[in-house]
Amino acid sequence: MSTYMAKKADIQPKWHVIDASGRVLGRVAAEAATILRGKHTPKYTPHVDTGDYVIIINAAKAVLTGKKLLQKEYIRHTGWIGGLKRVKYEKLMAENPEKAFELAIGGMLPHNTLGREQFKKLFVYAGAEHKHAAQVNASEPKPKAEKKAAKKPSKKAEVAEKPAVKADVAKKEVAEKAKPTEKAAKAEKTVAAKETKPKTEKKTESAKKADAKPAAKATKAEAKPADKKDDAKAATKKEEADA
Repeated sequence: MSTYMAKKADIQPKWHVIDASGRVLGRVAAEAATILRGKHTPKYTPHVDTGDYVIIINAAKAVLTGKKLLQKEYIRHTGWIGGLKRVKYEKLMAENPEKAFELAIGGMLPHNTLGREQFKKLFVYAGAEHKHAAQVNASEPKPKAEKKAAKKPSKKAEVAEKPAVKADVAKKEVAEKAKPTEKAAKAEKTVAAKETKPKTEKKTESAKKADAKPAAKATKAEAKPADKKDDAKAATKKEEADA
């Protein structure tokens, strides 16, 4: 079996909303990075952007564990001599919490063209409101329409509620079982019709010829004595005439 490789045309990204209020910044960032990379889906392909869109709200209410809020610093350099800048996370979370999340999530994505494309799907908001309600609602699965037709109560429930009806149903079932089926009735009728008809044996041609031969012999035998009697009468009449 070959390894599945997703294609860009087959991917349909969805929108996810993550509420960061009261949650640890690093935990939220890890969850967001997983969704952005597409590792939460079975279609994940390392070299293809299979991730979804992520919206983080209430970024200002996120927390940092331990003493990170006082000790951790965001360090950058302008490129000029003496252009080193240091900002503690206490100040960063108070003034620009979106930047704190972008830094954390950006470090968890690939540092190449693919990672930059995935980073564009991230939207961070300090408050609870965002501008992507239409996209979120469109990506949510629509609930299936419930069938309005009320379900009919089962026979068992009706029988349990009405004991008198139960007895009637039992009687009907016994009567239906006692009745012969249509096929059985037809079979009985055909058998009775055969019994009432007289049994006539079909004679073969040889049997018919055999019956015809004795009849012909009998007719010949009957004809011969009649001829002899006629001859005798004619002879007597001649003799009387001569006399």
